[in-house]
Amino acid sequence: MKVKDRQVLAKFLAARPAALVIAGWILVVHVVGVALFATGFLLTRPVFSDVTEASLNPSKAFDRAVILVVDALRYDFAAEVDEETATQFPYFSNQLPFHDIVSSPEHGFLVKFIADPPTTTLQRLKGLTTGSLPAFIDAGSNFAGTKIEEDNWVAQMARRGSVGFVGDDTWQALYSDEFAISYPYDSLNVRDLDTVDNGVKQHMPGLIANRTLDIVIGHMLGVDHVGHRYGPNHPKMQNKLQETGKFISEIASQIDDKTVLFVFGDHGMDSNGNHGGDSTQEVESALWVYSKSPKFMSSGPEEVNQIDFVPTISALLGLPIPFNNLGFPIQQAFGSNNFESAAELTAQQLSKYANKFGKAEYAGNCIGDAHHYQKTLLDDFRASWISFDLPRMVAGIAILVSSALVLIIFYNILSAISLEAIARTMSWGAIFGSAIGFLVITFGQMNSTADLILCFGVGVTVGILLFASTTVRFALTDSKGNYWTLLGVFLLVVQCLVFFSNSCVIWESRILLYFTATTFVALGVSCISGHFVVRKLGLAYVGWTMVVLRATSYFYACREENGTECVTTFYQPGTLLSPVWTLVTFSVLTLVTPIVLGRFYAIGRSYVGIAKLMFRGTTVAMLLSVLYWSLDTAETHADYHSETVSIFKVFLSRSILALGFIGGIYIWYRSELCIEVDIRGDKPKIEGYNNVYGSYAFLPLLSIFWGLLVVNKPAGAVVLSSLMYTLFAILDLVDLTGTKYTFLVPVLFNYVGAMYYFWTGHQATIPSIQWDTAFVATRQLSYPISAITVVLNTLGPLLLTVIASVLVATWRRPPFKEPRQILAYVLRAGVGTSLVTTIVTTASMVAVTCLRRHLMTWKIFAPRFMLAGISLCATDLFVIFALLIAGHSLHKVTKIFS
Repeated sequence: MKVKDRQVLAKFLAARPAALVIAGWILVVHVVGVALFATGFLLTRPVFSDVTEASLNPSKAFDRAVILVVDALRYDFAAEVDEETATQFPYFSNQLPFHDIVSSPEHGFLVKFIADPPTTTLQRLKGLTTGSLPAFIDAGSNFAGTKIEEDNWVAQMARRGSVGFVGDDTWQALYSDEFAISYPYDSLNVRDLDTVDNGVKQHMPGLIANRTLDIVIGHMLGVDHVGHRYGPNHPKMQNKLQETGKFISEIASQIDDKTVLFVFGDHGMDSNGNHGGDSTQEVESALWVYSKSPKFMSSGPEEVNQIDFVPTISALLGLPIPFNNLGFPIQQAFGSNNFESAAELTAQQLSKYANKFGKAEYAGNCIGDAHHYQKTLLDDFRASWISFDLPRMVAGIAILVSSALVLIIFYNILSAISLEAIARTMSWGAIFGSAIGFLVITFGQMNSTADLILCFGVGVTVGILLFASTTVRFALTDSKGNYWTLLGVFLLVVQCLVFFSNSCVIWESRILLYFTATTFVALGVSCISGHFVVRKLGLAYVGWTMVVLRATSYFYACREENGTECVTTFYQPGTLLSPVWTLVTFSVLTLVTPIVLGRFYAIGRSYVGIAKLMFRGTTVAMLLSVLYWSLDTAETHADYHSETVSIFKVFLSRSILALGFIGGIYIWYRSELCIEVDIRGDKPKIEGYNNVYGSYAFLPLLSIFWGLLVVNKPAGAVVLSSLMYTLFAILDLVDLTGTKYTFLVPVLFNYVGAMYYFWTGHQATIPSIQWDTAFVATRQLSYPISAITVVLNTLGPLLLTVIASVLVATWRRPPFKEPRQILAYVLRAGVGTSLVTTIVTTASMVAVTCLRRHLMTWKIFAPRFMLAGISLCATDLFVIFALLIAGHSLHKVTKIFS
């Protein structure tokens, strides 16, 4: 290598880390901004450690209680329905024996048991034992239960008697010290329908027979797991409900006259078997109370809150009512005299809590209608606990707005000044900001470790933004704009405005499709004026992409708010199963997709060398994924289970993941460029020369695609195959139309990524998360494997789209004389991608701030903000990964062509 060539290579190698440093500091700024806003918006409720100390409750009517939690027991699973309804929903209607067991209302009653969202098990158990309301942010802790420190009836009984438990191990995480005897079972393997239920049926009769136990708790998971796996309207649900009903009859016959039996669901499930949100089907669970002695009232409300269970069981067992309780005794569960005394004691406890909370107007003011007092106080507390920390929210928005301004500057200047200078400036800013943050922490008063970290992060962020803004003088001399950039700005404004309307958020995918299709039409029109090849290829790309988009938009999982106008096609009706025809379609695409994608390489004469191997590998990966999902479908639909098949499925899925995320990328890393010297003819020529950067840089995208196939259901795999075609079509279209370096490109990629997120069966809701993919690569819940597969399933379209949007700068480019310049172009593309996502996330923050008192805040706007915030941080991480791919690719080209 010549001395000059070595100097060119050395300068490039010095510049490559600078691009990563810039992207890394951008990630830090965005994480801090989102975290600052989230801590002000997603507040947790105040929790007091006070414990109610009182003499035995005079309303005591029973010596013991047996509690059976049937997870996800929806009210219409338990209620007796007419013949017409039973015919419409045969698999879950009239399957439980409640009405057959109870001889009169004095012996038992069934009521709607209304849960407070989020309808996740951990939060529901907290409410059912403490009587307190959950906070929205608590939904994220469903897989990391920690011991409950606030007052609850389990601890109250443990201090006075003993408690036994069997079932869902979430109870063990919450109350491990309170149980005298416990048999916990793993709760998160939704594919296991029987292990937990069999354990409850095995141990619970023995616990009931043990007269030293004052409370016996059982928690069955079969109904919930059937819902997650198959949906509610499936023969498996009928079998499970019948099994559960038989067991309920057995324990009802086992209790004595001094024991009260409670059977209830911690939440319901939606029409697809999911839960976590606040739809009617998710919050309406069932409560059945039974006693062999006639101790209940024959009249009372037909609907009660789940927190009402807390003062009810406390009063019936003569326990003090937990201090943080906000519920009210269930009238039917008492005789008339006992109910009055229980209501009075509850009102007194509520008064003490109100006084502790600082609501002096309620303290001691519980004379008169106790139930009205409780309802008024409860409504007031619900309003009080949505007292947002506006300064933090505004600060988070300000950071992202400042970040967007800096990114706009960078987007205009990165092709004109050195990357090292910007990276150095931002790093000095981080050092300066960390010093300020340290001083603030030293002389300030921080309430928690989280506040310390956040304060330090804010200091670093402010320093980065201040120092980065010093480059503004360069932006004024290099700002470029044209009609395509204006179109990109218009599309971005439209996307931002979506967040200010609940109906637009609900139908976001259709809005995105409409404007994306319009953009493709505009690109097609611009090709008409080009020469014959541009016109032919451009119109072909536009035509086929429009067909692909329209066909792919058929795959959709409706959210509750879509109503009857929407039909879920991603799953079979009323289940979470992929239709068999989607597996057939996936099998056909296994033969078609590698050929179609390979054509994009063949057009640029790059289908040589390692490219051939990678596209053949695509066929192999897709075939292996088809095999995996064929076995899974056979197990599901044919109800065939084999230990050998189960082990083989795990081996197969892990092999595909390893092939995609390790093997394929390693082969690419060690391979040579997609070029070949053609010595035919008079003059030798290099095949693939005009796309030497892009043909090599985009091969890891294929490898990642392999791995994503197995963590997506067959319908999702079909959609991802469509996404790969769409991405390559955009690459060629923006090259043919000369729009590669306009602001339209990152906006268009953002639109496509968001669209395909919805088309892979996801929504901006908690229930739409495809939790069952946690068991694709493992038979039991296993960290971090289970978490990784769920994340890949959820963010797969975003990962592919972000990488393509960054590497677009390398597509159809011959070797550059100055490799640092092409690196700057790549980083500029990454900055554009981050900029678009930053603006979108900022818009969601502003919208949810303005609409924080809206009726649909927690149902629609808050989950959409959470999705946007997660997407922003993930986008920045994926940009860094794309820069690593680009850096290695440019290094390979520079070594050969410098």
